[in-house]
Amino acid sequence: MLLLFFLPMTTRQAFPAEEAGRQIVSGPVSFTVRGGGESDSGMIGVDGRVDYLTRLINLHLFGTYEFLDSGGGIGEVDNQRYGGGIAFSHTYPGKANAFVGTAFIRELGDNFGHAYLGGKVKLSDYALLSGTYGFGFGDVKQVQSAASTFLAAESVDWIKAGFVLVGSNGVKLNLYYHMTDPSDRQISGFDGEFSYPIHDDLTIGLSGAADLESKENIETNWRSSLFLTYAYGAQKGSPIDVALDKNNPIEYPRVLRAAASPAGPSCTASQSGSLCDDCGDSYAIDITTPAAIQITFANVDMLDTRVRLQGPDGNFSVDQGTGPASPLVLSHTFTTGGSYSIWVDNYDTGGTYTVTVAVTGDTAACATFGTGG
Repeated sequence: MLLLFFLPMTTRQAFPAEEAGRQIVSGPVSFTVRGGGESDSGMIGVDGRVDYLTRLINLHLFGTYEFLDSGGGIGEVDNQRYGGGIAFSHTYPGKANAFVGTAFIRELGDNFGHAYLGGKVKLSDYALLSGTYGFGFGDVKQVQSAASTFLAAESVDWIKAGFVLVGSNGVKLNLYYHMTDPSDRQISGFDGEFSYPIHDDLTIGLSGAADLESKENIETNWRSSLFLTYAYGAQKGSPIDVALDKNNPIEYPRVLRAAASPAGPSCTASQSGSLCDDCGDSYAIDITTPAAIQITFANVDMLDTRVRLQGPDGNFSVDQGTGPASPLVLSHTFTTGGSYSIWVDNYDTGGTYTVTVAVTGDTAACATFGTGG
């Protein structure tokens, strides 16, 4: 509240008097180019919007497209993200604005939608107070990608409230507190934006948003970008009036992504005895689901070693060859669950080894067996 009280005085002192009556172009058409990061993925995006303003109702059409870095984050699942929507608003000149809208976004290879409503109140010539509530559509959707750590994704309800500070020369600061899924997981975060019109129709700025926490196995959302917006058309106004008409009617769904929780091994293993006293050991492995099995040998000190696997999938064998090697890693993919046997044939009775059996990608091993020979 103190900030809102002192803002008019500080703004008048900070900005030149000759810019006090500045008019900026706001449309009806505007395009934005931005670059930065989003949910652990690099991002380059473009946005477009068209605003038809009338005395009775304002129509807002908008769309977005993002290229995501496939090397990390949500880009590993889908290297593009796009969507669009429509909103309607009504402005009480110089006082307030109310709006409703709906939008969809496609990410993680699926579609997510929501609807929302909100409003803005003009507190002074330099400040607006704003609030919005969104309602997510649809059920939890399974994310189908072997490269992803995400198990599922869902468009959820959300709430956002904050203020907009606008200088007479067009400098603008937005700051909002948001809560995602307020009725259940209650994930808090902040949205913010700082911008300045370097020309009457060209604005540069920095925007970002981030959840402050994650709940259970829910992946944290965040984004940050530099942007450049070009607006053209006959719509002009003072910075505060443009903000009253056009701030906030554009909102995209809030998608919560469930990440894989650390889990125990997908198989069990035990030593089942030796084939003979001096030629090798055998182990029993139970695979609960089809998976890639990885067998790691450490401290190998033997002249010749052969590994054989036998089970519903058939047989698989590898000859280590001659000479010491540490560690030796053997991998095999089973396409059928069930019980398997593994034989480790050590032809040098003086050799030693430690064998670890794990499903590839698991954080825990099925078993680690002791030294054999």
